[in-house]
Amino acid sequence: MGFKMKKVSYFGIPVIELYGKLSGGNTIKVSRLLEKMSTKKNIITVLDLSNVNYIDSNWMGVFIYLWRLYNEYHKTLLFIIPPGFVLDILKETHLDTTFEIIDSLGGLKKFLDQSNNKVNV
Repeated sequence: MGFKMKKVSYFGIPVIELYGKLSGGNTIKVSRLLEKMSTKKNIITVLDLSNVNYIDSNWMGVFIYLWRLYNEYHKTLLFIIPPGFVLDILKETHLDTTFEIIDSLGGLKKFLDQSNNKVNV
């Protein structure tokens, strides 16, 4: 499987679902979309990693860039359901302490309920 990206909504929150192989060739496409979303009214954006089967080191730089960008706009970028190997990479690079990582849709609902954020979709 190559790479595919789809914009959907969970619980009224914009979600970018990523599928397949995350490599340097597709970082720009995803970065541009998430940059654009960081300037919208939404307080929270979710990056669904559940269908990722490969990720290369270029993505660690992308994640750091997006973290800085979202912080600049006082927004939150959440990671949801990363596969075990992606979670291991996030832990090894200490990005698990930088990003909110949620392991299920139920966990996302609970996070949203507890956050008391007003989200405009």
